[in-house]
Amino acid sequence: MPENATLKIDLHSHSTCSDGALSPTALVQEAVKRGLNVLALTDHDTTGGLDEAQAEAGRAALQLVPGVEFTVDCIGIEIHVLGLGVNRASATLQRLCEEIRARRRTRFHEMVARLRAAGVPLAEPDFPNEMALARPLLARMLIQQGFVKSQTEAFERYLRKGCPGYVEHNRIKAEQAIEAIFESGGLSFVAHPGLYQRGDEIVFDLRQKGLDGIECIHSDHKHDVQEHYRALADKLGLLVSGGADFHGLDHPRSVNFGKRTLPEADFNRIKAVWQSRGSPQMNTDGRT
Repeated sequence: MPENATLKIDLHSHSTCSDGALSPTALVQEAVKRGLNVLALTDHDTTGGLDEAQAEAGRAALQLVPGVEFTVDCIGIEIHVLGLGVNRASATLQRLCEEIRARRRTRFHEMVARLRAAGVPLAEPDFPNEMALARPLLARMLIQQGFVKSQTEAFERYLRKGCPGYVEHNRIKAEQAIEAIFESGGLSFVAHPGLYQRGDEIVFDLRQKGLDGIECIHSDHKHDVQEHYRALADKLGLLVSGGADFHGLDHPRSVNFGKRTLPEADFNRIKAVWQSRGSPQMNTDGRT
């Protein structure tokens, strides 16, 4: 890479270890194909894909940021909190991942049972315990077994709130995720706050609980929303993160992978905080 070239940075992506459609290896390969230089793998409630992604990133000369994304409760609203630069060996982080994955498994199998009771005879799912089970996986099962033709149809007919297969999350509190991320040496960011009701109130609440930053740049944030949350981050002294939130080539956000990126100046501020905290798993150049 030329000395003065600008890095292309994406700090939000998913693999088949949670609800993405590409393996960690294929995800890194796609990131390189899209011209990215820095990528965070942030699977839901698992760090299971990080070793594989890191191996491929090393071969591809791509900087991999180890991450995770937790589904949590904040002021009675379901939100997502990203952990960036986490230490996958952290016992606290892994205990929390295991607890949430167990809750996800319970929810997932209850959704399957409800669908069967509603006349949708799905085959019994068989996924490894370290995999974070989520509705997009169930949507893919519905497609593969011929009950629907697309993820959109799966959600509209069966998986959205009020539909036959929907089961409410049994969520942990946001502060549990923030504390686990901090103890692992990572930084916590509220993901895509523009998608939540009372997004600003959520940011203020999480800041009191130790939040490090806001994901201002996201595939589903229009420019005015992005700038609103950047201004709020500046006001509150919070870091700014961003990425496409890529889930696979068949996902609507795919078009933004490699395009909806984080400015290098924002990434440099994140790296400075990693450095100031002595984060053992992140060097100051962003490599693991």
